[in-house]
Amino acid sequence: MKRWVIIITICILIGAMINVAVAWWFAVRLDELAPTSSMVQGISKDGSGYHTWTVETITWPGCTWSFSNSSYTSFFGGGGRSLTAYEALPYWAEFIKPNLKATKPYPFHWQQAVAYGWPFRSALRAWQGSDNTQDDHFYSFYWDAPKWLRGKQTSPIAHIQPLYLPLKIIWPGFIANMLLYAMTPLLVFNLPIKLRSYLRLKRKQCTKCGYPIGQSEVCTECGAQLKAS
Repeated sequence: MKRWVIIITICILIGAMINVAVAWWFAVRLDELAPTSSMVQGISKDGSGYHTWTVETITWPGCTWSFSNSSYTSFFGGGGRSLTAYEALPYWAEFIKPNLKATKPYPFHWQQAVAYGWPFRSALRAWQGSDNTQDDHFYSFYWDAPKWLRGKQTSPIAHIQPLYLPLKIIWPGFIANMLLYAMTPLLVFNLPIKLRSYLRLKRKQCTKCGYPIGQSEVCTECGAQLKAS
C-alpha cells in the first residue's frame, strides 16, 4: 500500500511538471500556430449608457487570448453583436472585468489575459494599460523568459508576446491537466507489474515471488494468498 502511495505521488508530481512545461511551450511557440477559431466579440453598457465594455476573445491551440476594453464610447465600433461582454469573457479572466458603475474615468482603459495549457487552460498572464499614454501599461503574473527560450515574435497581433511565460495558475484546468498527464507515468509504472503477474499466473507461479504454487491456495515460499488456476 505504501509503495503505491509513493508511486501515485510521484506520478502526480510528474503530471504537474508536464502541465507547466506544456503551457510554457505554447507561450513560447505561439507565433508558429494558427488560430483555431475566429474572434468572438461581445459588448455591454451600464444602465445610463455612460460606459461601454467590449471583450474580444481568440483561441489558438493551447492558448486563449481575451481583451477587455472599457471606454465612454465603443472602442470597436458598435453593432451587430449577438453576445454580451459577459458571455464573451472566459471564466478565468473575470479579474479583468471593469466596474461599469464607476463615475470616474478608469485608471486602465484596457486589460488582457492570455491563458495557456492543453487540453485545458492551466496558467495565465495579464497585461493592462491606457490608450492615453505608452508608459502606464504593465504585465502581471509572468516571467520574462531567457533569450534562448524566446520565440521569433512575428505574431500579427502585437498584444501577444511569447517571451513572457504565464505564472498564475488556473486551478480547474491545472488539476484536470495534471491528472491526465499523471496517467501516462502511472501506466508506465503499472503495466510491467501487471504483465509480470499475468505471465506468472499462467505458469502457475506465485504472482508475488514467482515460486511454483501447484494446487495450494497459499504460496509456500512467501505466504501470499493466491489460488492456483
